[in-house]
Parts: sequence; structure tokens; C-alpha cells
Amino acid sequence: MKNEKKYLLFLVENQQSYAFMLKYKLLKRTQYQMLCFKTSEECLENIYLNPDLILIDSQLPGKSLADLLKFLLKQAPKIPVLILATAEEMEDSEELRAIHVRYNKRTILDYVENEDNTTMLADRVVTRVSKIFEKQRIRKLKSRRRLLLLSLLLISVAIGALLLIQ
Repeated sequence: MKNEKKYLLFLVENQQSYAFMLKYKLLKRTQYQMLCFKTSEECLENIYLNPDLILIDSQLPGKSLADLLKFLLKQAPKIPVLILATAEEMEDSEELRAIHVRYNKRTILDYVENEDNTTMLADRVVTRVSKIFEKQRIRKLKSRRRLLLLSLLLISVAIGALLLIQ
């Protein structure tokens, strides 16, 4: 059986019940590893581990969500971020909207509407995380395909040039 990549997920969530349920649901899938943090500062201290995705609760103690996103946009711009927030939280904050637009130009920021039903939230997060990784996989395949086609074109040009020289 082919060795599948283990995706490293960071979960930044200060409520134990949400963190437990999300971790339980995500780790049922064998391709995920997860590190949980209660504050954005803990997450930032470990950013050197280069996670494949960061899940962030919108209501954390310490550094604001906007500050955390700005830092990630500058220091780790290729790491996808999934925010656990209500639609109102995303719409009410002009700063968050601006950051959301900026991130979405690179298609790496999304949010899942937070709700009181932990199980439903966890199921939606699992679905969204799977979609994010599937999009990344497809993007990589397209990139490899383009590179292969370019290589074939260059080889064809080189062969044509050699035939003209002879």
C-alpha cells in the first residue's frame, strides 16, 4: 500500500470540549496529525514546525484574531488557515474582512460557521479540511503536469534544433 502523507494540523482552541471533539473527529482519519494550542501565542511559538493547516477559533485569549492572521500572512503565507467563527464575526470586523480578502487572493483562508452543536461543527470542519487538502493535491498535480508538458516541449525543440544542424 502506498505511503500517504501525514498532514500536520494546528488547532488553536481554548474550549476543551470543542478541541476534544475536533481532535477526535480529525484523528479518526489516519492521514492527520494534530497539535493543539490554547492561545495564539502558543501556536506562533510552534510555527517553525510548518503545519499543513491551522484551525483557529475566533475567540481566543491574548493576541487578537486579526493580529494572528496578519502575522501568519507575513511569516507563513502558504499555510492554509481555517477560522472557526460566526458569519457575523467575519462580517462585523472590517479588519477581518480586509484580511479575508487578502488571504483569499491566494485561496488559503476560509471559515466554518461556529455553532453550539460541537458534533455538527466538528463534522463540518472535517469536511472543509478534506476539501482544502484535495484542492492542494489537485493544484500540485496540475503544476506537475504543466512542468512535464514544458519539459516535453523543450525536449522537442532541442531535438528539432539537432535535426536542423545535421
